[in-house]
Amino acid sequence: MTRQDAAGADTAAKGIGLPGIILGIGLGGFVDGILLHQILQWHHKLTSADTANIDIGSYPANTVHGLQMDTLWDGFFHAV
Repeated sequence: MTRQDAAGADTAAKGIGLPGIILGIGLGGFVDGILLHQILQWHHKLTSADTANIDIGSYPANTVHGLQMDTLWDGFFHAV
């Protein structure tokens, strides 16, 4: 392998990091959004807020207001 080939291989290896990170984050969001939220209906942010160490209120999953707040905070979570 020549010196020029080694430099090209090094550049190619460095160039794959950012696309790999973006793909990994995207697949994580896919699994979280589709599997956990829509299929299994898990992972609401505020459904256990009444048992938390800080007082932010109670947002049960069996009320419309509770589901609206859960959906809002799940959206903020995904936006971040």
